[in-house]
Amino acid sequence: MKKIIIIISIFILLGSYDSYSQKKGQMVMEFNYDLSSPIGQFKDFISNLGYRGFEFEMKYMLNDHIAVGGNLTWYGFNEEFPRGTYYFDGGALTAQVWNYTTVFPIRAVFTYYFLPEGDINPYVGLMTGAYFVDKETDIGYHNIRDKSWHFGLTPKVGCYFPMGGFTEWGFNVNVKYNYIFYNKTGLDNKSWDNIMFFDYSLGIMVFF
Repeated sequence: MKKIIIIISIFILLGSYDSYSQKKGQMVMEFNYDLSSPIGQFKDFISNLGYRGFEFEMKYMLNDHIAVGGNLTWYGFNEEFPRGTYYFDGGALTAQVWNYTTVFPIRAVFTYYFLPEGDINPYVGLMTGAYFVDKETDIGYHNIRDKSWHFGLTPKVGCYFPMGGFTEWGFNVNVKYNYIFYNKTGLDNKSWDNIMFFDYSLGIMVFF
């Protein structure tokens, strides 16, 4: 525990010394780990947290505050349900159920940084694009699966912590709200209007 406190203290001291400032014309890369939390109709399908999230983002600084670019992310969700009777068109089936969902968005991203020369740099952003959804239910030995592309929107808010000195990288944290327009009918004949979930990112940001 003492070692962890010492390491964190060193990072804080480095970040408070001559912190690096992004500039027009630079490229920005992000590598993040994402923890996701389903909400709304999606939570009825899978209520577990999604621990399998990985994100890569590349942007170009239009000026000291504004960056535009692209984002690739992979989210994985799953949940196991107890044995029960499930009804659908044409009959019913008594078995154990497993639900899975994988979401792979390809998004354009716009980011605004508030304090490009600060020791901390809060930002807001908006991502939009095509979201590939692989939604699957296993009932005993039966498999029901839908793979399809959908439009979606993802606003986000976060903060970049530059490490100071001559370094051009720092820690990155953000929270995103994902809204996917998903017009499908589920196993229980209920209509799905959307897939919604929050994701919480932690990673690094590199300027070059």
